[in-house]
Amino acid sequence: MPDELDGALVSNDFPGLDIDAEAVLPSYFLWYSRTDAFIDLCRRSSEGSTNRVRLKEAAFFDMWIEVPPLAE
Repeated sequence: MPDELDGALVSNDFPGLDIDAEAVLPSYFLWYSRTDAFIDLCRRSSEGSTNRVRLKEAAFFDMWIEVPPLAE
């Protein structure tokens, strides 16, 4: 979890993740996480019904996205 969230309340409903800045720029991930493609990825790795849909982390982490080289 990022240092700036130290002391924050978390739950399984809102997982906190660290970004490997050697693999992807945090600002790029912030942008990408708001795209339809990312939202679809989250939907495909979630299950449940009646307002209790939950992200299945194992399914989520099995998915891959292409990221541009850091220089871009």
